[in-house]
Amino acid sequence: MSKALSIDCSVNTVGFATLQISYDEQEKQKAFDWTYGMWKLEGLSLLERCRDLCHYIQQTDNADFTDLLIEWPMFYESTKGQIAAEQSYTINLAAVGAYLAGFFHTPVNRVRLITAPQWKGNASKEVTARRFFRKFDINHMHVDHNAVDACMMLLATAEKEGWLMPL
Repeated sequence: MSKALSIDCSVNTVGFATLQISYDEQEKQKAFDWTYGMWKLEGLSLLERCRDLCHYIQQTDNADFTDLLIEWPMFYESTKGQIAAEQSYTINLAAVGAYLAGFFHTPVNRVRLITAPQWKGNASKEVTARRFFRKFDINHMHVDHNAVDACMMLLATAEKEGWLMPL
């Protein structure tokens, strides 16, 4: 049995998704269990927020993951990207991902640092959300965009790695 945890890093609201894969001996097939959601981080400092994120992971029975997928930040040459870099948002997102991998002693070969263009190309948040609702056959209810990204990044990786056939 294996369990992948996908994190769409933020210093405020973190999206997560898990995919647990087990083998059903009776049915002679793999069984898949998906969960996703978001956590609102508390704390005044980046370190307090990182600790809060680890606490959420532990409290929701997600600390037993075998693979950790982290959306790795990128610098974008735009006004928004320039502001993010100047205010250390980009480096802080990388710090959250690195903190998680270290806190849970994740073996380096089980950590995947994935940039947004690697898993979704140049698709907008709206396009990614539409794909999410269609792939998972979910009514258009409110799902946090960070949770959507974490789930779709995990789906793209699972299909690429051969963990499951394309949905």
